[in-house]
Amino acid sequence: MAAQQNQSIALDFTFWAEYFKETADRASLKSFLEAVGVKQAVEAVGVKEVVKEMGVKEAVEAVGTEHLWAGLSPEQREELRRLAQRDNPSPNDPTG
Repeated sequence: MAAQQNQSIALDFTFWAEYFKETADRASLKSFLEAVGVKQAVEAVGVKEVVKEMGVKEAVEAVGTEHLWAGLSPEQREELRRLAQRDNPSPNDPTG
C-alpha cells in the first residue's frame, strides 16, 4: 500500500546493529553486508563517513596509490600535484 502511494517505509535495524556490534563472529557482518550490497551500505552511510572511520591512509593503502591515481580526473591530479609542490618546494624555488 505504501508503495502504491509512493511512500517509503522506515525500517529500524537497531536490533541487528547491536547484534553485530556485540558478536565476535565478524563473518556474519561481512556476509550480511554482502547480501545487502556493499555499495548500497556505503551509499547509505556515505563514502566520506566510511573513509573518515577507516582513515584516509588505510583507504589509499587498500586501493593502492596507482589505482587511486588512475581513478582521478585530470583536474584532481593537477590539484594533487599543486598540493605536493606546495608542501615540498623545490630547492631552487626562491619562495621555498
